[in-house]
Amino acid sequence: MVRRKLSGIRLAVCIIVILMTPLAHTDEPMHMGVASCASSVCHGRTTISAHNRVWMTEFRVWQDSDPHAGAYDTLLSEQSRRIAARLRIGNPAEAKVCLDCHADNVPTERRGGRFDLTDGVGCEACHGGAEDWLSSHADRKATHDDNLHRGMYPTSDPVARGQLCLGCHQGTPGQFASHDIMAAGHPQLLFELASYSPLQPMHYAIDDDYVERKGPQDPIDLWLHGISASASMTLTMISRQTWNGDAVFPEVALYQCDSCHRETSKARGTAKGFAATLPSGSIPLNDTALRLLVTVARAMDIEGASTASARVDALAYAAVTQRSRLPATAAALAPWLDTVSSAMLSKMRSRAQLASIRRGLLEFAARGDALYFPLAAQVYLGVVNVNTALGELPATDTRMQQWFATVATEASFDPAGFELQGKRLFDEFR
Repeated sequence: MVRRKLSGIRLAVCIIVILMTPLAHTDEPMHMGVASCASSVCHGRTTISAHNRVWMTEFRVWQDSDPHAGAYDTLLSEQSRRIAARLRIGNPAEAKVCLDCHADNVPTERRGGRFDLTDGVGCEACHGGAEDWLSSHADRKATHDDNLHRGMYPTSDPVARGQLCLGCHQGTPGQFASHDIMAAGHPQLLFELASYSPLQPMHYAIDDDYVERKGPQDPIDLWLHGISASASMTLTMISRQTWNGDAVFPEVALYQCDSCHRETSKARGTAKGFAATLPSGSIPLNDTALRLLVTVARAMDIEGASTASARVDALAYAAVTQRSRLPATAAALAPWLDTVSSAMLSKMRSRAQLASIRRGLLEFAARGDALYFPLAAQVYLGVVNVNTALGELPATDTRMQQWFATVATEASFDPAGFELQGKRLFDEFR
């Protein structure tokens, strides 16, 4: 009980701290540039240091293996030039709408002497402008809290990391891959915080020293915070939606892409559950994070989860039949979602609780409710995360590989196969 109360207090404190902390690329200090971190006596060593608290190879890992390092270079590609031409925005390597996510695009007056925009999504895009902590953070006497106080962004905190990553990988009202952008050729944005974080790859080790300085890192905690942050951003995008010119339809990127963008000869399957109540031919809302959150909350027996689930249904129905009511319906859902999310994040999670979450996700798949690729992919990744936490059924297991094959890519997504393989796994863990 004490641990549960402390978890709840920690969550509340973290939320307050994060609300007071600007995102890394919107803070006020000068951004000194990747070069200021890259020397061999700083983070540019070629081999991991045996005598320091950190690897000291962080720059090398980022430069050699992290896709963020090549984010700006993507804007120089032929595909990017074609996208920019269709959008009529000029050179994509100079367009703010592109640079805001493909680079550390802080204002010119906040760029230090060694700053280079072409470095892409560099150190300070995530860790915050280093003007006030670049020198002091190398002092072995400096604590992590000291660094945060001087302006380092708290990437080790799951709330902060969720806000930071999803700011580009999902979008905010002022920074969003709209339907216009995707229609011009930009890929659909798909992201899951716990699965994608180690794929950067990680340029740090979560060892005893890391935990002592920054606290324990629980992948399930990160996964749940990612879902919560994504659901919150989804509601924000809907409630602050600006209508697309004089169009009757709101921003189409908020809807399920593959409801339209698929081969018409491929049967979607018979709609079940809530989806069956929508008018035929509807383009459903992309409520992936909302559905996932209430599914997990119900599996954890969180009070209010059923009501929140019903309100998600109401939101999805309004998105199809009463679009002018979308912002108001989203606003009505928000407090319920906040309550459920806070309770879910602060609740102790035993092995039995994790097993219940897995059953809830598999039951969702087995019912055929994951008709669209983004939702199916998130359900699959959720089960993988829970399996990893339980030390059971790794992704390399034949049964998981068979399930993954049905959702491996958007183009090859097989809703019926996903349902079938999900049912087989559900029957096994029922």
